[in-house]
Amino acid sequence: MVGRRTAGVCVIALGMVCVVSGQKEESHKRCLPDAICASRVFASEAVCLPVPPGKDGLIRYTVFINTDDRSQIDAFVLAMDMWNCYSSVTGIRFDRTLDKEKAHLQLQRGKESDDPLNRACAAFEPVGSYVWFAAPLMNWAGSSPKIAARVYAHELGHALALCHLPRKKKASSIMHKGPEHEEKDCRKVAKTQLTDIQLSDAELVRMCVKHVREQCEKDRHKEQLERLLKNKFK
Repeated sequence: MVGRRTAGVCVIALGMVCVVSGQKEESHKRCLPDAICASRVFASEAVCLPVPPGKDGLIRYTVFINTDDRSQIDAFVLAMDMWNCYSSVTGIRFDRTLDKEKAHLQLQRGKESDDPLNRACAAFEPVGSYVWFAAPLMNWAGSSPKIAARVYAHELGHALALCHLPRKKKASSIMHKGPEHEEKDCRKVAKTQLTDIQLSDAELVRMCVKHVREQCEKDRHKEQLERLLKNKFK
């Protein structure tokens, strides 16, 4: 499977997620049923931060990679490259940083759940703005880096305020849900049941980031007003 950006020379193997049925990705109620964009945001989310654009006009989100697992690093960097192929559409670019304190997102190893109905190979956590991976469920990344990159490209989609999209006949999206039944083989899910990043995904990012930022501003103004009123009537 190949994704193309017609405005440039970027041709790269792009792809999808590995979310195991039962994993509550929406545990923070970011996405309502059948929603396209996040309906609730947190101050720690990268898309809410007032990141100034670079000289090329792109807003650059920095990522700190907090692991020594070379295979996961390679797959995650490839996932960033996948999204960066569509920067001319999204207006956003992922850049790696060595400064943990200034990073907007972080990749780190997570703890695999002991609950067989609550297992995922990777997930995006809006509180703290990090993507974690379960090493036992991603131990094949070294032999299938492009497939593993699909996992991370999906999670980066969540970091850019995209919700899961239901699978529809002949429709393709990086944000499709995984299988409804329990599936422990992340590689199989990512390889056979999920699709490449599409131009429509990039267009959704542009729309959803705008939506989330507007909501963030409303929340900030509301908090400021509440503080002012509280101080006034003390």
